[in-house]
Amino acid sequence: RGFARVEPKNKRYFMTDDGQPLPLLGECCCWHGKAGTFDFDKWFADYEPNGMNYTRLWMCPWAFGVEIVKEERLNYNQKQAWQLDYTMQLAADKGIFIMLCLDYHGIFNVKPDMWGANNWWPKHAYNQVNGGPCASQNEFFTHPEALKLYRKRLRYMVGRYGAYPSLMSWQFFNEINNVFRFLKPKDVVAWHDQMAQWLAQNDPYQHPRTTSFGSKGEHRPMWKLDSMDYANWHLYLNWAGHYRHPAAMAEDVATRFTRNYGKPVSISEYGTSGKGWEPEIDPQLRGLQQAVWGGIMAGTSGTSMPWWWEKMHAEKIHAKLWMPLAKFLEGTGFG
Repeated sequence: RGFARVEPKNKRYFMTDDGQPLPLLGECCCWHGKAGTFDFDKWFADYEPNGMNYTRLWMCPWAFGVEIVKEERLNYNQKQAWQLDYTMQLAADKGIFIMLCLDYHGIFNVKPDMWGANNWWPKHAYNQVNGGPCASQNEFFTHPEALKLYRKRLRYMVGRYGAYPSLMSWQFFNEINNVFRFLKPKDVVAWHDQMAQWLAQNDPYQHPRTTSFGSKGEHRPMWKLDSMDYANWHLYLNWAGHYRHPAAMAEDVATRFTRNYGKPVSISEYGTSGKGWEPEIDPQLRGLQQAVWGGIMAGTSGTSMPWWWEKMHAEKIHAKLWMPLAKFLEGTGFG
């Protein structure tokens, strides 16, 4: 079917190069566990029979990241690069599209967070104490040498992964606003515009470009950039502010983002709880069902993408959530 594209007329959904609509039916599946890529053999096997076609991967220190610590600067981690090769090809074989997140906010933290980890800046390859060019986290986004290093990594990513039909889009960061206390938001936005324009000029496959913000985060200057092809929204109900029901949240996000930015929006992280799987607060999966169906029915580019994928696969809930929706949409030309 070719690569994924933003539908050019209404710019609310995605399509493939053959002109067919591409409603995105998926979940986060961001990294493997102790089994390595064998986990994706198991998890991706649940996708096709349940009508699922979309997931999200992180390039992070423990899975798929190629340039995180000192010794990896311009000496990309080939074990983790191979694991990404394997997973991208497996997804292509199964008709799964991937939002590939190139970095995550934890590379800028200096102290462990609520999870007791995600404090990689002291070890990071671009940190001056490790021989890199950056005296501070914000210089990742401003220092000429850091920009040069990052463009080299982007060039490598395009060369190694750009041709996979499973690569739906490039996502520069996961939840970059979580570490705005170390950064200047204007510099972060300018960096995204610069790197997205570089990809537009150098990615021959023209994959869509995006980034993301933490729960309830939006930062309008980012989504107003023409170089950002679509927007992302993350939300967990226990951190949801005024939202009480997932379907109402999806409707509000779809309406507001379409009006304000004129581009597709994906609810690319969702959970009834951000603290853990906690099935006791959603024993009949009503919160998950509202999010999965509500996202696509309210006008976002696909289903909301739940977190806690390991638990969901272990409990075999995909047939309850995605299969009925996939059957409902089949043959409708939705989007």
